[in-house]
Amino acid sequence: MVRFRIHLEPPPEEPKTIPSSIRILAFNITDKCNLGCLHCFAQDNRSEMTTEECKEVILQAKTARCVRVILCGKEPLMREDIFEILNYIKERGMDVELMTNGTLITQETLELLKAAGVSKVQISIDGFKSTHDELRCMDGAYDLAYNSVKLLIANGFSPSINTVVLKENMNELPDLLNSLILDFPVLDELRLSRLIPSRFNNPDYEYFEVYKNTIKNVAAFLLTLDRPFHIEIEDNPIVFNEILPPELKKLVSYTPCGVITHTIDVLNNGDVVFCVPMGSHSQSVIHGNILKEGLENIISRVRKYKDNDVDDSVCRSCEFCRIMCLGGWRCVAFAYRQNEYLADPFCPRVREALEKKLKGL
Repeated sequence: MVRFRIHLEPPPEEPKTIPSSIRILAFNITDKCNLGCLHCFAQDNRSEMTTEECKEVILQAKTARCVRVILCGKEPLMREDIFEILNYIKERGMDVELMTNGTLITQETLELLKAAGVSKVQISIDGFKSTHDELRCMDGAYDLAYNSVKLLIANGFSPSINTVVLKENMNELPDLLNSLILDFPVLDELRLSRLIPSRFNNPDYEYFEVYKNTIKNVAAFLLTLDRPFHIEIEDNPIVFNEILPPELKKLVSYTPCGVITHTIDVLNNGDVVFCVPMGSHSQSVIHGNILKEGLENIISRVRKYKDNDVDDSVCRSCEFCRIMCLGGWRCVAFAYRQNEYLADPFCPRVREALEKKLKGL
């Protein structure tokens, strides 16, 4: 998985330096939610930490030199103590980002978020009204999310909008992006995500072809924009090398997935995983529990990818892997290959090698 920025800046001449320590804590703080999204990957019912236990997680992250906390989960605003936790993060001098479905945001909520020093809020919008409401299994979900974006902008926030590319919304995404840009002129960031695999919803190669065609259509739309804009799309650089027009390739800068380089994910019961989706599998690989073993002890023994250490000969000889993707999505490799240290099988080169192996070539 990589992120690329279009119409923002030319790519750097040298690959970015990978931090020598964990920098971001992705805290899956609750499994509670007021929606029943069809593409959700966090459909578990783990025991939930108390307020004091959540604070202990934050404190350990601070000690481990984390500088930023991403509060995610099903819906973080479902926790009654969410603002107490947010203020605790602020008091520790750490930046905080909130990922939310946008249905619970009010003026009062925003004032509390601002007081707690929340630097960024990401809202999910997965299509126009009928599509979004159907995917989110709630009538009126789109209107609530849309109005939340309006409220955020009116209160001085610079929100990010995330959209998951699905078969159900693929045909309307360019129009959706255009509509959001027109409706919110100050909006300067949108994010497109590939469907994250879990035991509930594993995308197949047919989905991946749908996804690539959707990205092609989005790229064609981006070329019509007459102002700088930031679109963040997650995938392997080799995928974009195949499908992006030359005009956009010049404006693409890649950053390796944070799961590989500088992020640690903690589930709402304290379990540490490479990334939250891995914790939703029936055969999850748990690296330890932060409340029982301590984050620094867990980090010290977790094999990471600082030295491009991925168990695929294809990756070792690939110019993209060496400086850009480092093997791609960990959660996808885990879902399809039952090994988080193998490469993302949706990479065209890895997929070709796997098919040859199956054929005995």
